[in-house]
Amino acid sequence: MQPLLLAAVLLLLADPPQGGIEWNSTDSADVAIVRLDSAPFPHRSRESGYTNSKGEFFPADPHYIDNSVGIVIPRGYRPGPQIDFVVHFHGHRNNVANVLSQFDLPVQLARSGRNAILVIPQGARDAPDEAAGKIEDENGLARLLQDVAQLLKREGRTESAAIGKVVLTAHSGGYLSAACSIARGGLRDHICDVLLFDATYGGLDDFADFAAAKQHRLLSIFTSHLADRNFILLTKLRERNADVDVLLGPDLTEDRLQPRRAILIHTRDLGHNDVVSKRDYFSLFLKTSALDAR
Repeated sequence: MQPLLLAAVLLLLADPPQGGIEWNSTDSADVAIVRLDSAPFPHRSRESGYTNSKGEFFPADPHYIDNSVGIVIPRGYRPGPQIDFVVHFHGHRNNVANVLSQFDLPVQLARSGRNAILVIPQGARDAPDEAAGKIEDENGLARLLQDVAQLLKREGRTESAAIGKVVLTAHSGGYLSAACSIARGGLRDHICDVLLFDATYGGLDDFADFAAAKQHRLLSIFTSHLADRNFILLTKLRERNADVDVLLGPDLTEDRLQPRRAILIHTRDLGHNDVVSKRDYFSLFLKTSALDAR
């Protein structure tokens, strides 16, 4: 990410504006970080903080009070009668500004060529916790995207507040948010693709149910430490008579990724935090999704 953009988003995250939205423009995208009541946190499930299995305590402040949501509009975005969204759920010990920078998401979204807006809700902030807060509630995803859509229309960035296609992406601990969004997020008929980046720690039944439906695509790229979980996922997919391909990285081509089915990809040379951006897989997976081109 360009240094000026990184500095801007870090500043925004430190104190996102309460009134008008501050958009930061680069060659790739316009980026803003806003505050929304429908963001995952604060939430009653973490109002007293969280203690993990190691006995480490993470108080509600600062880990579960941040209602920031990142919004990325790629350069050349064409407003239409509906807004197509990509929703990215980050992993443990992370925050929106760092996710934008660490995985170069504005640039990757632009390179994908898809006519969609990226939304990054803040999960547990800088904590080793996959809790999804309001995203775990019934219709949690729908409320979040409805708020984002209304904001975009008010800002004059879109012509409509109607939600179109939705692609869910998750890295690592973001799996729970993705699974809950499928199961009870209120937008099941809108979700066309689910892209998992070393993110099969749980929610396997939800992912398999999604992939078994016609014209859905589930991509799961995994490192060796999640090979067993993906074997379980493969078993669940076959129990549901879902079409599934198993591929080995790094020889991934658009033709091999475009079929509307489940595609499990074992990478043997990328680390857990490399699968999103080291080879621009986030961009490639979006490019081969059901989203329209810009």
